[in-house]
Amino acid sequence: TVKNSTKKKWTMYKLQDKKSGSKENWYSDPEKFKRKLQQQVDLYFDSAASVSVTLQDGALWCRLYLPSGNHFMTANAVYLIHYPNSHCFAISAFKVSVQNFLFQCLSNLFGYHTLTSMNLSGLQYKSLFQLAFNKLGETSFGKLSDVQSLPFISRRKRKAEEIEREPNLRSEDVAMKRHRSLSLEAAFGEYQQPVLESLRFKVEAKFMGKKNIENFQDNGEPFRCCVKFEGPSVLDGVRNLASCGLANEPLPKHLLRVNSLGTNNFVLKSKEKS
Repeated sequence: TVKNSTKKKWTMYKLQDKKSGSKENWYSDPEKFKRKLQQQVDLYFDSAASVSVTLQDGALWCRLYLPSGNHFMTANAVYLIHYPNSHCFAISAFKVSVQNFLFQCLSNLFGYHTLTSMNLSGLQYKSLFQLAFNKLGETSFGKLSDVQSLPFISRRKRKAEEIEREPNLRSEDVAMKRHRSLSLEAAFGEYQQPVLESLRFKVEAKFMGKKNIENFQDNGEPFRCCVKFEGPSVLDGVRNLASCGLANEPLPKHLLRVNSLGTNNFVLKSKEKS
């Protein structure tokens, strides 16, 4: 699974609501983590359920086999990645029927009430953790120096953009390009962006063109649509569009705040008038 991690879609979850009076439990030893998790699994699942854990690149990799019926099925295997002392997990796809029990096992193990989705998913688990940690305040991202302290975060800075001096390039154009470059660096930071394969925006807004339509009947229902960006690395793609002048700059806030919000699924709504 470690070698083939990009063949699975990972979804990020975080621990929610610490149990009052309970002690937070953190695990870095794979054998202890396996033993404690197996105890929880035995409470909620069949005796044939099994747990295996290994430590790779500073993370605990866990495989849970939660059988249903008498036949072996790969769909019954759930994979989990957890960095010790953090509040979040990357979990592979699992059956809806096991969700409540699975979440209860993990939350009990760490002394919390439940897990909640962070609305963050993708194929590159390191990038997902990078965004999740930033959202939860467990690290800093972008142009801050302590980003380099994390074992899984790329230490490579983006290649500095060179502004070529063309024969008919006016000084105003050079200044505009330089301003755009500085603005994008301030928004995205100087390090390479986390890799996300998609950004999804659900839009629920009032229809703004009714003044231009005769006999328009406004029933109060918002205008709804879904906008999706897809590609090998959508954050780099968005940045490059602005860098090339193919997207208006400054970019909309919902595109600039992906790193700080730590999600790639958004709902955009009209602001209610007070």
